[in-house]
Amino acid sequence: FAAESDVTRSIRDDEVFFRSNVMGTRNLLTSLVRYKDSIERFINISSSEVYGTCKKEHIDEEHLLEPMSPYAAAKAGADRMVYAYGCTYNVPVTTLRFFNNYGPNQHIEKLIGKFIVLALNGRKLTVHGDGAQVRDWIHTTDTARAIDAALHIEPYDTIRNEVINCGTGVATSVKDIADVINDYFGLSDNIKYGFDRPGQVQMHLSSTEKAKRLLNWQSSIAFEEGLIDVIEWYTKKEGMADKILDRDAFISNDVLIHEKEG
Repeated sequence: FAAESDVTRSIRDDEVFFRSNVMGTRNLLTSLVRYKDSIERFINISSSEVYGTCKKEHIDEEHLLEPMSPYAAAKAGADRMVYAYGCTYNVPVTTLRFFNNYGPNQHIEKLIGKFIVLALNGRKLTVHGDGAQVRDWIHTTDTARAIDAALHIEPYDTIRNEVINCGTGVATSVKDIADVINDYFGLSDNIKYGFDRPGQVQMHLSSTEKAKRLLNWQSSIAFEEGLIDVIEWYTKKEGMADKILDRDAFISNDVLIHEKEG
């Protein structure tokens, strides 16, 4: 699970992303090789960012890997290193490629949490480009269910050294998310459009067939339902409205726009 995970931050300072996501994974894999006789399975948490922009409507696991940011490149490196160690050392590895996670407690450098906290403070929501970028959003409850399935599926050999996408198969645009959040708080004309982010991925949408077949798993929380649940969590969380005062929590999404304008 441990990884540096913010795309925008990786553009400003990539070193920590390769140190944590690539070398950190390598350290775990060398331990796995050393103790493989006593380890039943190793689940690597990868990301849909390794694919880059969809070349077809739904990304399956055979889609080319074309990472478009330092974060995505670091995750692709870890992803393929896990596969290589499985082939070379015959260790029990599986990679789950998750699409865009969201849920309560998520760091507010991430889009949905940041939008909600900005709206709580009556601040405009900053959207990169025109907001037409679409993503496949998966609630963390469904994420946990997928990981639990991979940890307990029997026989394990059915998913050994497999890569499995975990998404909903439904895409929602950044602009649509901003509109739902603004509507919830009764805000109008509350979006600030800026320069598009370098290495922007325009579309991520998961194929769900392999997860259904190998893990007997599919998402259970519709995005509309999950988003309202998360908005209500942030709204009720004591002190959350004051998070906007923490400049470090918000600089990652604003700094590129400010640098271009300034």
